[in-house]
Amino acid sequence: MGESCYAPTLPLPRFTSSPTAPPDREVLTVEYKVNFLAPARGEKLVARGEVVTAGRRLFVCRAEVSVVEGRDERVCAATLQTVSLSPARAPDRKPGA
Repeated sequence: MGESCYAPTLPLPRFTSSPTAPPDREVLTVEYKVNFLAPARGEKLVARGEVVTAGRRLFVCRAEVSVVEGRDERVCAATLQTVSLSPARAPDRKPGA
């Protein structure tokens, strides 16, 4: 059985879009697509992600996970995700206010 790149691809779009999101908002998944292209066998995995487009409410992000063995690097998984920003949180109120 071949190893899967599934786990490393899960958080990439979230972390890719988080720096772009305001601190009082949360990032929620709208759509998620993962293509598993090869077994994740090698010395290490390298993940690279980016925000393709960032609107007021929706972000489209993509990421690739590559397996590295010696000087060779090959993509083992690719993902495309659309995420949405949650509504802004109300500031905390003090009791009795």
